[in-house]
Amino acid sequence: MCATARKALSALAWLMTMPVIALAAAMYVMPALLGWQFSTVLSGSMEPTLHVGALAVIVPVEAEAVAEGDVITFFDGTRRVTHRVIEVRGAEGTRSFATKGDANNAPDAAAVAASSVIGKVRGNIPYVGELALNLRTPVGAGVLAGAIALLVFLSFAGTTRSSKADEPALTRGSDSGA
Repeated sequence: MCATARKALSALAWLMTMPVIALAAAMYVMPALLGWQFSTVLSGSMEPTLHVGALAVIVPVEAEAVAEGDVITFFDGTRRVTHRVIEVRGAEGTRSFATKGDANNAPDAAAVAASSVIGKVRGNIPYVGELALNLRTPVGAGVLAGAIALLVFLSFAGTTRSSKADEPALTRGSDSGA
């Protein structure tokens, strides 16, 4: 492989690797520093606000800061649920919330205790939650490992020493000047 092709291959590998590194930093480092959590939207109960397969960005919040209209994520005893607050009940220290999915016809059956609130949804990243779920399967993990291996190979393929065929021929000449 000629030197120009190796350099182009190495540059391509780095261009493919940088977004992966940036995504990993965005998904693991920043949330850990800021206390954020992510949750994959599994049902259509919050359509059109949150689409199935989106990754919801959840920030911690005190119960006193939750207001009517906020979209919160809470633990209902068995799973995480993300729904909109339709009513704030009780006073400070005894607060609870009536919630409802935007696409649901009726409010949730039980009120959400303040202690069950995980946080407010501050935004979402479409399709990334679906990708994250797929990467957790054996096939997805294999595809990810293969992609990483390919990127590593491509980045090193461009930096290996050139082969003998690519090097200029060195010859011995006579230095005798005769």
